[in-house]
Amino acid sequence: METGSRSREEGVLLFRWQNDGDEKAFRAVLDRDSAIVFALVSTLTQGDPKTVFRTTHGCFLEALRELPYLKSTFLKKALSLAVEKSKGFSAGAASLPEGLQVPPAQKKTFEKVWRALSQISYSQRALLLLRDQINLSYADISEIMNLPEKTVKLETTQARIRLREKMRRLLEGRGKDDGLSE
Repeated sequence: METGSRSREEGVLLFRWQNDGDEKAFRAVLDRDSAIVFALVSTLTQGDPKTVFRTTHGCFLEALRELPYLKSTFLKKALSLAVEKSKGFSAGAASLPEGLQVPPAQKKTFEKVWRALSQISYSQRALLLLRDQINLSYADISEIMNLPEKTVKLETTQARIRLREKMRRLLEGRGKDDGLSE
């Protein structure tokens, strides 16, 4: 799931947390991983920040109760819970969430991507975010989504095609709602 220095750094922090009770090490791991889970929940649900925060917080508490001593398994569990708990929300494509830091020159592009993401299925959004934004392996995504790895690969490819088509239509300005209608 993780590469090189990041996984070594995580290992050192978790070792210090587990063996020495180092609260700073725990906070460093928690801050990093919570930002990843928060971004996933925020983009999946496209919900208000309070709901996203509560969902993220709940995922972390539950993951911590179930897997307090495992390294990357903790993040996988938190992401799995985030995907599961975010299912009940509908994607609202009206605008980018408050507080999202977007360079002014790229705001219109971000808004178009946001709208296009809201027009693909929840499962497709989750697969794309886990693979392309969080950079997880297909094996990790398979575990998180509880799907066979072959299915994850196929559906991720299909999701990319669908998102690409939505973006193409949006950028060309075709159809209702900036080309996003079916």
